[in-house]
Amino acid sequence: MSADAPPESLRSIQELLARGRLDDARRALDALLEAQPEDVEAHYTRAVVHRYAGRIDAARADLETVKRLVPNHGRAHQEEGHLLRALGDLEGAAAAYGRATRLNPALEASFRARLELLEQLGRASEAAVVRAQLAHLRRLPKPLVAVTDLLAQGKLLKAEALCRRFLQQ
Repeated sequence: MSADAPPESLRSIQELLARGRLDDARRALDALLEAQPEDVEAHYTRAVVHRYAGRIDAARADLETVKRLVPNHGRAHQEEGHLLRALGDLEGAAAAYGRATRLNPALEASFRARLELLEQLGRASEAAVVRAQLAHLRRLPKPLVAVTDLLAQGKLLKAEALCRRFLQQ
């Protein structure tokens, strides 16, 4: 990308990430954030890229920015859980996953990770509650899980449209 080229779209950057092109994704995110320094999803995505690349401090910095801009960003708390788990802080990770699922009850990965950690930590009664929550989430039709996710992200119009389509079917 030349210095005059517009930053890539977040969707195309996420595709780079999905293909494992971490350096390309990071460079594109840096350019995007230079143009739009308070783009929450770009900071979140860059935190994920940093974690995958083992740059924990950089990932934490981006997550702190996300949480400062949008304190109830469930996926940021989930990502914080992933970071803390990678660092061996099982208690901190379990707490972060708990925050993530309270903020966004559609985050199955957070429920699964928290369940594993609570079982490892010997916290059986808490694990039983999380197991039941996870089972409930898995029983929901996929469109309703997506609606729950959209609602947690504050995307009310998209959630309403998806819910209407689901109900019409």
